[in-house]
Amino acid sequence: MQSPREPTQEKRLTLKEWLQQSRFQGSVKQFAEALGVPFKTAEDWVYRGRNPSSANKRKILALTGLDEYAPLAPEQVLGPTRAAEALERVYRIKELVLALDRELTFFKNNSPQHREVLKKNMDGPYIAYVTNLFQLMFNEKRFQDWLKTTRLFK
Repeated sequence: MQSPREPTQEKRLTLKEWLQQSRFQGSVKQFAEALGVPFKTAEDWVYRGRNPSSANKRKILALTGLDEYAPLAPEQVLGPTRAAEALERVYRIKELVLALDRELTFFKNNSPQHREVLKKNMDGPYIAYVTNLFQLMFNEKRFQDWLKTTRLFK
């Protein structure tokens, strides 16, 4: 009986190659339906090389068995010392984000006047910078492009 992760991998297949050889016979529509994602999203992965979210990588890995969607342990990427430092910083950021969420919930659940006090007493450009930087951390290509752009203006 053949595994659901057909076809077998003798060489490292791209997602597009896997899809062509799979039971989906190249159908992005069927692939998207099997994963429970929008067609456009799956199409972006297959044809445009877009990077799936962590949750979608897990789905793709389960369906395809393609190693490129397997998560790497931080130690594999950074080595033990750097991994420990990076994970410590991740935990601190998580704590800060949770604290920020608690504080922002106060303003979310109160009046427009409360939110006006928040806006008038915060540094808008700095908030925009931190928000954008945080979002860029999740898209390496966009992050690298942003770094190049910011270096031009220094």
